[in-house]
Amino acid sequence: MIDQISQTLGICKKEECDCSSEHFYELLNDNLFFIYDDDSDEKFTPCRIVSEEDEYQICVVNENEFEVTFIKIDQCLIINNDHRKCDCALISNNQFFFIEIKNVKLKQRKLARKEAIQQLKSTIEIFKQNLDLSQFELYAIIGFKTNKPYIVQSSKNTQRVMFKSDYDVVLQEGSQIVLIE
Repeated sequence: MIDQISQTLGICKKEECDCSSEHFYELLNDNLFFIYDDDSDEKFTPCRIVSEEDEYQICVVNENEFEVTFIKIDQCLIINNDHRKCDCALISNNQFFFIEIKNVKLKQRKLARKEAIQQLKSTIEIFKQNLDLSQFELYAIIGFKTNKPYIVQSSKNTQRVMFKSDYDVVLQEGSQIVLIE
């Protein structure tokens, strides 16, 4: 899948972003890893994998320690201010997660959720136009920073039904993703 993404969407736009690595992706097989996105950063830094001791918004549980591909989408693979896009994606053998992280207070979540849905839709459209994702179960995750991680849940509004109908993608919300192989 990495080769297909590179051929259709390109590679890390290192000259335009503040990426800490040469690649738009990382291969991971840790049983637990953490994703952090710094929205306050004005240097166009994409989200990244951090340690448990660092600040993070998403916890990923990979109990079977199978290989997972972490893709930095916004400010790395795709740098285009005309199109809203999600922050990152996770790919396993049969699951593909599009992830948008929002750093907002509880009372600001409604508006942030609406914006996140638009970013996820835009990114899913770009990927579906350029790649064959038919072998994957597709998920769109809205992650909110929280002090106590909560397992990803189906979105509680009609957006979930519309998302599934329009994109064949399960829309969920949470701060912890449990990978199943």
